[in-house]
Amino acid sequence: MSRRLRAAVALLAVASAPACGERAPPPDVVLVLVDTLRADRTALLPGGPPTTPELAALVAEGTSYTQAVAPSAWTLPSIASLFSGQDARAHALQGRPGLVTRHGADLALPALAERFRDGGYHTIGLVANPLLTEAAGYARGFDEYVLAPPGTTDDLAASIHDLRAWDAESLVARALSALATAPRDRPVFLYLHLMDAHVPYDPANEALAAPSPGWTEEAAGAPLVGWADALSPEQRRAIEQDAQRQKQAARQQEETARRDRALLSSYSSEAEIDLARKRSLQTIDSVVQSTLAYSEQLAKRKTEVEAKKEEMKGKPIAAILDRELESIDSELIRQNELIEQKKRETQMVIAKYDADKQRWRELVASRGAEDAKAPSTAEAAQPASAPSKKK
Repeated sequence: MSRRLRAAVALLAVASAPACGERAPPPDVVLVLVDTLRADRTALLPGGPPTTPELAALVAEGTSYTQAVAPSAWTLPSIASLFSGQDARAHALQGRPGLVTRHGADLALPALAERFRDGGYHTIGLVANPLLTEAAGYARGFDEYVLAPPGTTDDLAASIHDLRAWDAESLVARALSALATAPRDRPVFLYLHLMDAHVPYDPANEALAAPSPGWTEEAAGAPLVGWADALSPEQRRAIEQDAQRQKQAARQQEETARRDRALLSSYSSEAEIDLARKRSLQTIDSVVQSTLAYSEQLAKRKTEVEAKKEEMKGKPIAAILDRELESIDSELIRQNELIEQKKRETQMVIAKYDADKQRWRELVASRGAEDAKAPSTAEAAQPASAPSKKK
């Protein structure tokens, strides 16, 4: 961990300190993740190499957990577990049926940043791993989420160069800039995802250790956008359009997950869905019936006024009766439009509850299949039977 990152943590601590006599506000929280860094290559474990003096100095002021184990062997399910608090076997990255992409967090699970934001925090995510995309659900809950540009396996060297422009110093500079403009009437949750240990390190090979934007004092001094400077206007527009499509897909996934949760929590059987549909249709029908009754009254009044007008033909009151007839006709038109609207609503309600019932069946069947795959507690505790011996 660099001195600048420690300075960022100290800056948060000073900004959060309450004045004398004031009630302490919720603390700011900084979560730093160093992608692929092994604990036995740091100075944190007993007998470890003196490779991370700044990190060791920070830990000396706090607590070090020496038995922390990554929930998975690769980044994406590990981060999904970190953000959801669930074991890797519990979320979608382990091959749950119906998952659109294996590079996604389970949208049915609450995200860490969502919990902070719901608690009144301003949430910031600065991520140098380009796989943790918004479309895959990793940006949920962040007020600000900045992600490194996506790499490509077609040109690995170019992708490495791009990631080197997102080294720790550059990312910390971005963090300091974001903290300087964050609203200070709310506590801050900052998530910093570093990739330095993931990028190949080969100082003997000048072809890999590219001088630009690479590991230079200039690159470390300020946030860089060098990867984007060489893009054509068409490439920029394509990237922006793709980002918009990813955001829309993520919103659709999140809305689907929200609707599924609501469906399962609202109904315990198909009969309950049918009852809810019946009540909705009864509400619409009561409006239709009252509208029809009102329309009959208007039609009756119209007949009376027309007869009265015929009696008063040629008299001044006939003009007053004409205006009343116009008013009645306008109201009859409005009531007829309301009836047609309610007819359309009836069809929409029928279609909605038909779709809800079908989706409820699918969710219950899927949940039943998952439950069937999981061994029961009794089965898990049952010892294996010993083979019988022949006499």
